[in-house]
Formats: sequence, C-alpha cells, structure tokens
Amino acid sequence: MTRLEQKTFSSYVKELQSLLEENHVEHRFVGGASFGGLLNEKTSWQIDISKRSITLKNANLLPLYREDGTMKDIDLISLSPEKLPLSVVQYMSNPTHPPTVIEPAIFAPQKINAIAQLVTDIYVDKHHQPFLVFEPIRQLISWESLEPWTVHVNNIQYTVRNPIADYFAYQFRSPSGVKPKDEKKVILIKKLVTDIIKEGKKHHIDYLSDMYYGTWEKYVHDLHSSADSMVKGKQLFMSLYWATIGEYLAHGKGISRLFVSLHNKFTG
Repeated sequence: MTRLEQKTFSSYVKELQSLLEENHVEHRFVGGASFGGLLNEKTSWQIDISKRSITLKNANLLPLYREDGTMKDIDLISLSPEKLPLSVVQYMSNPTHPPTVIEPAIFAPQKINAIAQLVTDIYVDKHHQPFLVFEPIRQLISWESLEPWTVHVNNIQYTVRNPIADYFAYQFRSPSGVKPKDEKKVILIKKLVTDIIKEGKKHHIDYLSDMYYGTWEKYVHDLHSSADSMVKGKQLFMSLYWATIGEYLAHGKGISRLFVSLHNKFTG
C-alpha cells in the first residue's frame, strides 16, 4: 500500500482500537475521533446509559484528509500506568499511518513540570486518586468521570469518554478556554450532553454531581478565574497563540511528522 487514500480514517481507528484492547491499554479516543469530530447538525443519537454506549446516525464520515489537504491525526489518552507496548509504539510510528498521539495520565511518583505545562494534565497520586492539574490549580475528580464509553458510528465501535467529559475538556484543555477552531464543536456537543444528563436522571444518575462532573465544572471555573500570575500569563500566551499561528501548526503544514507528534502534546 503506497497511498493513504486506500484506507479510511475509520479503518485506522478500528485497527488501533483492536491493538490497544489486545494489549490491555486503558484508553479513550478524544479529539477528532470523538464527539467533537463526529457531530454535525444532522446527527442523531441513541443513548444507552446502562451500557455506557452511544449510537450515532448521520455522523461525519471523518475523511483521512482535511479540506486544506493536511492529514487528520488520531488523539487518545491512556489511563494505564505502564509504558505503551512496543507493538502500539510501532503502529503509531508507521509512516503510512495517520499521525497518532497517545497522551498518558501522569502517575505518582512522577511529577508534572509546572513551568513547561501548557495544558491540563490528569495526575494520579500515590493513593490512586485522579486529579485535574494546571499550575497550582488541583482538582480531585472521580474515576467514574473517566469511565469508558463506547461510540457506535460508521459501522465501527471504539472507546471514548462520556461526552460530558469531552464538553468540559474543550473548556479547560487550554488555559485560555475553548479554542476558536473548536467553538462550533462545543455547541454541538452541548446538545448531546443535555440529552445524556436527562437520560442519566431516568437511571438515578446525576452527572452534574461531584460523583461525576460537578468537580470538572468547578475546575473550569477555578482555572478561568485564577489570579495566579503564571496561570494568567499562560492564558494570555495561549490565547494569542490560537488567534495567530496555532491552527496553522496544529495541522502540521510544512513541518515534520515528529514535530506534529510533539506539537499535539503541546497544544492538546
């Protein structure tokens, strides 16, 4: 196979899903492969709270290339404390595959480099408690808020987060808030989130409680209202970045695949 057009974006997601399952890597597809990339105005959904499953109809087909000719990348997070298996690393580094970044949660005794930090990290302390962390802002969250959900779309299925997690993550991933390129995505996700919250109540689940995403909402407020000088400085930097060259670099124009991979970790 010499041309990426011979395979679809979905086929690479399917292959990667199988590989991660085979190697028992606790993962979640995020970004373009998740709800932000899948939803459009005509998309409808069926929500199964008991199975933590969402079936999408009339979703985006996710072509392998964007309209500007650049290749879509695949973004995931890993919640496994172990290093990625060699087979997964080899798959990710294959030059015939889309650029793939798996960003791991940080497990104690590792430490977050706050000076270099430009995105929110998931940190798991020595007591196995997960936190959202940016500079001095540290918010305890529940493992329930990180639980795996399954999306059924375009004849495949794979592991994602609850869309409510995606909704809040778009707001805090960068300290400056929702990136301009993601504003329409957030509006669409909010519609799905509203329905999930309603369905949750039918099953006696309050997704806006601290057991789930009340703490995420609090973290968004604390991050955006912080008076810390480092936080405010990074908010200004990232705001200017995304208003100028951020999207250009995010699409990897004129730069190597290696830098694309590093850049995705940099920007989220």
